Amino acid sequence: PHCKNVDDFVSANGVRDKVKFQELEVYNNKANAALLAATAKKCKVDTSAGVGVPFFFDGTNCLQGDQPIIDYFQAKLK
Repeated sequence: PHCKNVDDFVSANGVRDKVKFQELEVYNNKANAALLAATAKKCKVDTSAGVGVPFFFDGTNCLQGDQPIIDYFQAKLK
């Protein structure tokens, strides 16, 4: 449900047209899942129990959960 919340916000606000970012599916794609884990480790996220999604990396910071990611996009749209 949290990924859907982000997707709904992105779609409703035209974020894909205004902010450049890449979406990767991690449940069925092992390469993407490995990239997610490696990126989370760079941000010192505890990955011992896996990495929660949605997860967003802006090149410097890692954000987890729908609201922090939505807040990030809202700030970018201003």
